[in-house]
Amino acid sequence: MMLLQTPRMTSDASRTGGQVERDIEQAITALKKGAYLLKYGRRGKPKFCPFRLANDESVLIWFSGKEEKHLKLSHVSRIVSGQRT
Repeated sequence: MMLLQTPRMTSDASRTGGQVERDIEQAITALKKGAYLLKYGRRGKPKFCPFRLANDESVLIWFSGKEEKHLKLSHVSRIVSGQRT
C-alpha cells in the first residue's frame, strides 16, 4: 500500500465549495507538471519522490530509483490522508 501526502497539505473546513474546486484544479495542474510528494513505502519510511499525473488523468507516474512506476487511478479504491497503515 502506498500513501501520498503533499509537503503542505492542509484541511480547512471553512473554505467554500468554489475554493475547494479551485484548489483541486490547481493540484491537478501541478501534478501534470510534476511535483515532489511524500511517499510512504512498504516499510513505512517516508521519502519525497517525483510524481506526475498523465495528461489524460488516468495514471499516476513516479520514479523509484531510476525505474518509472505507474498506478492506474481506476484501481484506487480509497485515499487515506497521512500515514495510517
